[in-house]
Amino acid sequence: MRHELGQFHALKKNLPLMVVGRDPFPHCVEIHPTDFCNQACSYCFHGGVGEDVSRRGEMLSVAEYRALVDELVELGVSEVSVSGGGEPMFYLGIGEVLGHIARSPLDLRLVTNANVIPDDAVPALMNAAEVRVSIDSVNSDVYNEQRGMRGGNLLERTLKNLHMLVTTRERTGGRVRIACTFLVSELNQAEIEQFAAVLIGDVGVDTVVYKQDIYGRITFEDAEVRHRLDRVARDHGDRVEIRVEDIDDEIGGPCGVAYSKVAFNPYGELYSCCLGSQPGEKNGSLFGSLRAAGGFRELWENSADNRRSMLFDGVSCQDCNHTDRLINVAVRAELDRVSVSS
Repeated sequence: MRHELGQFHALKKNLPLMVVGRDPFPHCVEIHPTDFCNQACSYCFHGGVGEDVSRRGEMLSVAEYRALVDELVELGVSEVSVSGGGEPMFYLGIGEVLGHIARSPLDLRLVTNANVIPDDAVPALMNAAEVRVSIDSVNSDVYNEQRGMRGGNLLERTLKNLHMLVTTRERTGGRVRIACTFLVSELNQAEIEQFAAVLIGDVGVDTVVYKQDIYGRITFEDAEVRHRLDRVARDHGDRVEIRVEDIDDEIGGPCGVAYSKVAFNPYGELYSCCLGSQPGEKNGSLFGSLRAAGGFRELWENSADNRRSMLFDGVSCQDCNHTDRLINVAVRAELDRVSVSS
């Protein structure tokens, strides 16, 4: 997907600077507007715990997000990804935040469950680079079980919202790419082919992404799963992306992910990766607070030693997501090359 490709292009540009001790700004900054979510997915970082209500008053305001976006433009950051352990569309003022990003030179990316799409957010989404919807099933019973719903048919509402985005794009000439993700599990593996047929064939999304749950028991090495994924790839071609976790490198060691993408939690605390910024997560590293630093530049400069330690001394993370692991494979290869040549 374009989001991941952008990170790799930035990495190629930044690697020579990183290995000689320079500290370029990241390609992408991810913001998590809220920890609140109406779902409790079986695989979620939250583990069904949800929002820390004791910190609700600490959440960044719309004005603070606007100021952050303006500063990121000045610093040459390329992209803002709006996502989180919570559902970003439940943040009060999300339409204004998305609109401010969409009107800037930054590429806007949104990750959402699409149960709710406020009307005032739709114009911004038409100008986004990507909207990626986490959905995992086109069967209401499976959807409800995997995503921790207690009844109702939010799947139907989600599909209607996706159809609305597709038709609005056609009507307005919007540029947004619309993708749906399917995290393969024991619950949904039987509908791998059906998922692509419905989302691509009936709804009209651009891409379906099949992902392996890094915490789960189903792997893409399973013969039945592999057979189904091969069939989907044959039927839908480049409109399907299959993320195979076949990286042999151990998790941990030198990490340069922060130069590709860092992530803010809802309270303005910046982390070295989007996994680390999740509630209760033991991976990644805390770089500091936006409010305490007074701005992103100061926050970045104050945390330079932390990044250098991660890059040259390594990290001891237990988990890592697909894209970040691939980034670190390239980082370690470059460090090895420089070490040998010197």
